[in-house]
Amino acid sequence: MLYAHNISLYPNAYIAHINLGNEYRNKKQYEQALQYYNQALNINPSASKAYYNQALTYQEIGHIDAAIEAYTNAILYDDKYALAMVNIGKIYADREEDVLAEELYVQAIKADPSYALAYYNLGVLYVKYDKYQEALQQFRLAIERAPYHVSSHVNLIWSLLALELLEEALMELNNAIRRFPEEKRLQDILHTLQSRGIVQ
Repeated sequence: MLYAHNISLYPNAYIAHINLGNEYRNKKQYEQALQYYNQALNINPSASKAYYNQALTYQEIGHIDAAIEAYTNAILYDDKYALAMVNIGKIYADREEDVLAEELYVQAIKADPSYALAYYNLGVLYVKYDKYQEALQQFRLAIERAPYHVSSHVNLIWSLLALELLEEALMELNNAIRRFPEEKRLQDILHTLQSRGIVQ
């Protein structure tokens, strides 16, 4: 492996340890992956990317509390780490700890206002509580930042329908189908509206 060779030449190259850990994680060799992330942290205890990848590994093997701790450490050493914030937020949302999830999504937006998935996940959380107006805003902000994120379009359309904004929903649906003609979820919305006699 290239990174193993780099480590043999430069044993204190913590980035090489992280990259080698990622190779093992991609192969689902999780114990070896964690070993290299830990070695990276021994070299550089503030390596936020090592904590982040450590967290991903813990999530994949179902050690969720350990994943939260590792994500938290990643944010501790990089307070702009929006991806880590969103990932913790999603864990809390899965646990029905929605107040904490919302706090993490909002924190992620403040940390990186360009990160579309923070807005998207916040919108999904608002939909759960029938806060469709607030959800609309978040889905639109997500689409502005990531126009090809299909799930944002799908949830935007459903939110418009929930608010009975039919004309706007149909416009969004037509535009989305033109952009993503093979997307099944959009076709499902169209078929639902057709079955209800709303569109031909």
